[in-house]
Formats: sequence, C-alpha cells, structure tokens
Amino acid sequence: MRIGDALSLLVERADVIEAAGRTFLLIEATPTLMNFLKSYGAGRETCGACHRRFTARRSDAKYCGSACRQQAYRGRRWSRWLQL
Repeated sequence: MRIGDALSLLVERADVIEAAGRTFLLIEATPTLMNFLKSYGAGRETCGACHRRFTARRSDAKYCGSACRQQAYRGRRWSRWLQL
C-alpha cells in the first residue's frame, strides 16, 4: 500500500489555503480518523508537578497522584513564605 492510498482511507478531501503569508492544510477527515483523534487524547492530562501524561479519573484532576499533589502544595506554600 502506498502512502497516498493510506491517506485516502483517512482523509476525504484536502485543500491548501494561503492567508496572511502562511500556508494551511485544511482536511476533511473520515470517521475513522475522527474516532482515532477523539480517543487518542480522551482523559489524558499532564501532571502539574512531574509533567508526565496520565489518565485522569476526574475531569478536574491536575496531578497524577497524591505525591505530586503534595509536592505542588509544598512548592506553593514555600513560594508564599518567600514573598512575605
């Protein structure tokens, strides 16, 4: 299978648009590609302390676990103490 054939399974139509001195590729994706893109990032967050990717159990999760949450709290507490 050639690359063009593989892309035709994922992209229905592609247009090149030039605006404001920049070039953009506008694609109309197939349902297969859209489902992949939706599931790829679903529930994946970046930890605010260690910056690793993790699967969030809650929609408002900021940290991957209690150790990182505690580390971030101590950092905030220390920075407030330094500002006094």
